[in-house]
Order: sequence, then structure tokens, then C-alpha cells
Amino acid sequence: MGSTIYNHAVYAPELLDHFENPRNVGEIESPDASAQMENPACGDTLRLTVRVNSGCITGIRFRAKGCVPAIACGSSLTELLAGKTI
Repeated sequence: MGSTIYNHAVYAPELLDHFENPRNVGEIESPDASAQMENPACGDTLRLTVRVNSGCITGIRFRAKGCVPAIACGSSLTELLAGKTI
């Protein structure tokens, strides 16, 4: 029913799609803004880099190390923020 890495029954299909096919992975060189979050309880890390032009997010990338939800959240977050105004 699952794999040795994660159990499909535990996660929603949309979350699994972002984990298995993450969007906007990487880092923007010389970003206009960046942020890194760490969960001290489990060791997950998420780093965002952003390019802003005229108050609009024109580029956003993430790097994550951690569990299925951490990677899926990074992917989903980049899709939610791309094209938004500051």
C-alpha cells in the first residue's frame, strides 16, 4: 500500500503530488530576499529565495531537507507566492 519511504494512505493526493513532483526547486542567484526556517524538533530545513521586480514576486525557488510535508510545503508555497505583490 505504501513504500519504504512514506505511506500513501497517510497523505492527501495533492500533498503527495508536490512531494513527488516538486515545483520551483533550487536557489535564485543574488536574490532580492531569502529566508531559512528550521524545525529544531526534527531537523527539517526550508530555504526560500525570491526575486522581486516593481513590488511583484517574479521568481521564487526553494530547497528543503526533511519529511514529505516539508518538501511538499516548499513546493506549494512557491506556487502560491509566484506573481503576487509584496
